[in-house]
Amino acid sequence: GECHLCQEGEVVDSTNTIILNMEDTTSCWEVHKFGGTSVADADCFQNVASIVERELSSLQHNNGCIALVVSAMGAKKPGVKTTDLLLNCVKFATERNDEALKSTLDQIQTKHLCCIEELGLPTTAHLQAVLRQDINDIID
Repeated sequence: GECHLCQEGEVVDSTNTIILNMEDTTSCWEVHKFGGTSVADADCFQNVASIVERELSSLQHNNGCIALVVSAMGAKKPGVKTTDLLLNCVKFATERNDEALKSTLDQIQTKHLCCIEELGLPTTAHLQAVLRQDINDIID
């Protein structure tokens, strides 16, 4: 769509799109936030990618910029949300329950590794290595 001036932070549609006012009215930023069930698995990430590609082509014609915010992966039923798993990690860490903490981190890692593998990106090996390192850093 066409870039228009609005109140800073105003949600302009049901896709969690926010237009940010810029002093320079020749361009504006669209901020898209995706989380929960919209990024629950590889198919959902593919859908998000399609939305972003569509928006990028639209913005190129309007001197606009796009920013993406991606929060924790949700869950399709049945399943456990990543946010809930992370909150459990904090609980287990404060209780010094190392076994439960490690088990929960393994669930988080498996969920993300499966998604990365299903996406089949050229950077799969790198993303998997980064994820494993992040989980190890948390454990340490």
